[in-house]
Amino acid sequence: MLIFDSMIKEAIKKYVVLICLTTSVIFIIIAAISYPGSSLLDKNSIGFGWSKNFISNLFEAKAVNGSENPGRIWGSIGMAFN
Repeated sequence: MLIFDSMIKEAIKKYVVLICLTTSVIFIIIAAISYPGSSLLDKNSIGFGWSKNFISNLFEAKAVNGSENPGRIWGSIGMAFN
């Protein structure tokens, strides 16, 4: 049992950065999918455009078009793992 616990601890130490980075990316993608829309260039666009929006848009309470941003919490959680 002690050897098994030691192996688990070593595996976690070895892959902790990869685990956190992967978790962060997943939460940021969820935040982007949940983003209601618009960008500085196009106020009528729908959704989050990776080439048109800033990542910081995911953390604002309201989207650029004034809608509530339900993905804000997911973006914040994603940054916490970063």
